[in-house]
Amino acid sequence: MRDQYYHPQQRERGNNRLFSTLGLLFAGILVIGLMNKAGIKINFKGAENNSGLMSASMDNSGATADGDVVVIPPKGEKGTEYDADFVPKTPRDKPSSRSERTHSSKGVVDAEAWIERFSETAVQQAVSKGIPAGIALAVGLIEIQSGKSINNWNDFMNRVIKPLVKLKEQSASSDLRSYFKYSANSDRWAQGLEEADLYAAPKLKKALSSYDLSVFDQQVKERLAQEEAIERQAEYVAGEVSASIRKKARGAAVEEEENTLPVASNRYDEIVGAEVAKEVARKKIKSGRYLKEEDLSRLVEETDRETATTLKSKLAFPGRKVNPNHKDAAKKMDITDPKNTQAREELYQRKLKELREKS
Repeated sequence: MRDQYYHPQQRERGNNRLFSTLGLLFAGILVIGLMNKAGIKINFKGAENNSGLMSASMDNSGATADGDVVVIPPKGEKGTEYDADFVPKTPRDKPSSRSERTHSSKGVVDAEAWIERFSETAVQQAVSKGIPAGIALAVGLIEIQSGKSINNWNDFMNRVIKPLVKLKEQSASSDLRSYFKYSANSDRWAQGLEEADLYAAPKLKKALSSYDLSVFDQQVKERLAQEEAIERQAEYVAGEVSASIRKKARGAAVEEEENTLPVASNRYDEIVGAEVAKEVARKKIKSGRYLKEEDLSRLVEETDRETATTLKSKLAFPGRKVNPNHKDAAKKMDITDPKNTQAREELYQRKLKELREKS
């Protein structure tokens, strides 16, 4: 009697093939669906290809790009790996015609925006260091065109102002000094820079003309005239404050019948106090609140009081210097700020050195 649980091997093998075939068919449908969802369509050689961002061809050609279509050759050959980070190339946007642009190593720079950003710094440096603002901006633009990057205050100082200051100092005893003694004559500087074999004068003058950079030289002239008047007043106020400091020191010594204040402290107060008073007075005069003659006595009194307050803070470390490259260097070098004791100590040591050299 045949066992009712017996199944022939033939039928078992047939069932296995059926399940395998169904599994492969289901997997194929799933893969095609995923590829279609991703925007990839499979086209065999000779088939039409009219749509889709990307397509795959099962021929033996190498990887190529045609517009927005990328052909991926069969896997396993050299250069057949698909780059998942590929982005179809598009034409570069054309520069705006509304403003001039120049190039640097990091791309396109809007010249007008760059000038607007650095013009005030250029004017300040012209007043303090004697480098015409117009020529500084022109040199900066030429340096950018040559591939240098000038994107911040440090870049502008290191790549434009400092080299020009060094040139001015070196030419003081040469035939070139007549070109670089002006603080607001960019044309004369352009000629001198050509004589020094640094820049072509026509190129500099073209930048000066194209961007109307002479307007910043005019600002320098106006500011220098104001600075001269301010400096005269500040010198007067500083003299009055210095006299007040000396009088207070003598008064304290007489009162106690001995000099309780160390000589070094008296000297520090006189030397540093004069500079602090001068800087305080400059700031006050520039505020526009001391325009009349009767305001002068009030200016002296207020400056004297603020200077005395500032000089009370003396804790500092001789020999140490404020880092000039620090992002807040200008604030840290402000000797009128009571907190900046190190800046005042640095000033004191510098003044002492000057006095020793004169004696």
